[in-house]
Amino acid sequence: MFKIAVILRKSQSPNVFRRAILSAFSGGIGDEYLLCSGFFQEKKYKVNSYYASDSFLANVPPMPCKTTVTTVGIYDPHAWGAQYNDFVAKLSSVKCSCGKHLSVKQRKRKGNNKWHAKVFIAKNNGQPRLAIVGSSNITKNAFDEKKGWNRECDVLIWNSSDAQINKLVRSAIAGETDQPEQGATQDGQPPEVFISSYDADDLLNSRHGSIQSRLELLWQDVIDASDEV
Repeated sequence: MFKIAVILRKSQSPNVFRRAILSAFSGGIGDEYLLCSGFFQEKKYKVNSYYASDSFLANVPPMPCKTTVTTVGIYDPHAWGAQYNDFVAKLSSVKCSCGKHLSVKQRKRKGNNKWHAKVFIAKNNGQPRLAIVGSSNITKNAFDEKKGWNRECDVLIWNSSDAQINKLVRSAIAGETDQPEQGATQDGQPPEVFISSYDADDLLNSRHGSIQSRLELLWQDVIDASDEV
């Protein structure tokens, strides 16, 4: 059974968006990941420098050589293009114990399209296991758990019958983590959460196919809205 959780972040910590993505990545729940963001923050400032890639480098998959990450930057190339390139370069530096690198496929928005959705999907053997769609970018205020946080709303979609995924999502929502780099909940203020089961029999759902096929179409929509770099 697939579950859908609507998460309204209303405190600095926990950041469910961050914890779910990093736990999925470090847990190796997929052999393919899609990471689509409006912005990837990767810059040194005189105050509050922030490199989003540091969090991913601290939470690498157990077998990077067998993992592919497709990144899509729907960004302003004049202000954010260099930061996106730097993020991809650092992610591409992840090396497996066998000597091979993590495979990173970089894409950018096509033309001047108005794509604004942020999407993370983890697939294993071609089947989506976890998806996150929402308002959060891979930037300090949206992705981190430090001062200057944003109120964001993200939707998580997962197969609750999959014990590994169900534990991962529920731990992220509860503010728990097995990853020391992510840290414990700081202020104890839980997010606003709405969880419901996906009604596969509802005509408006069933007429478009299974939820897995719809997540596949979402992945393809992101690819179609972008070009390879």
